[in-house]
Amino acid sequence: MDAAHRGLPAASDLRNHAPADLLTIVVGDHPPIASVTGPNASSDVPVHLISRDAALLLRFEAAGFVPGLEPSAHRLGPPA
Repeated sequence: MDAAHRGLPAASDLRNHAPADLLTIVVGDHPPIASVTGPNASSDVPVHLISRDAALLLRFEAAGFVPGLEPSAHRLGPPA
C-alpha cells in the first residue's frame, strides 16, 4: 500500500461508523499528468466534499462547488 493511503479510512468505515455531521474533505495533491490532460492544461487539483448533511453540501454548492466527479468550468480560487 502506498504511504499516502496509510491511515485513510475505507469508504465502508466512513459509511458505517462516521458521525452524522461529519464533513470529509479530500484534496488532490497534484494535477493530472500532461499525457492525460494534454498540453497547456491547468494546474488545478480536485477537491471532494463528502457528507450526509445535504443542507451543508448545499452551502458549498452555493459557493460554486458542483456535485459529481466532473469539475465546474469556472475556478473557485485565484489563478495559479
